[in-house]
Amino acid sequence: MRSYRKAVALAGGLVIVGVLVIGFHNAQKFMVGLEGYSNVHLTDTKADVLYRLGYPPWVVGEAEKVAEFGGGYSHRVYYTDNQTDPKNVMPAGKRIQDFDEWSYPIGGQSHGIISINVTFDHATNKVTRISCVDATDNTLHQCPPLAGINEGDTEEAVLQRFSGILSFLTGLANARI
Repeated sequence: MRSYRKAVALAGGLVIVGVLVIGFHNAQKFMVGLEGYSNVHLTDTKADVLYRLGYPPWVVGEAEKVAEFGGGYSHRVYYTDNQTDPKNVMPAGKRIQDFDEWSYPIGGQSHGIISINVTFDHATNKVTRISCVDATDNTLHQCPPLAGINEGDTEEAVLQRFSGILSFLTGLANARI
């Protein structure tokens, strides 16, 4: 009788440990998914992004004061290829590494209506922001998902998709160890 109880207790303990390990692994995968976007991570350098995404078709210049539209500031977008639009090409002597924001088109389009923008810290050259801009009027959202969450997902869909992770994290937060 005593050995049966020990075996049941051991099996129960192993099941609990297994559930905790699987839950922790899934929660860790979810958190790692929040540290990057579209194959770029917040710890990446310009060289890493250049390797992963290739040469950017556009770079974004420093903020400039503009007189149009009531004043304010604007960031000029430069083509990195001097054949595409010679009027809007990078200034002579500049390299892409001299700019702190790079832009990449999504889905093979060349006009940049949908793009991934990567912003770098000027001092460290490390990624500080990764964003997707979808300037289409299309209801079919083109930006890649972030940690499994798509643009336009409802709150219910997100909660359903992550119910296992949320239950695990809630259980950990309420556990008395």
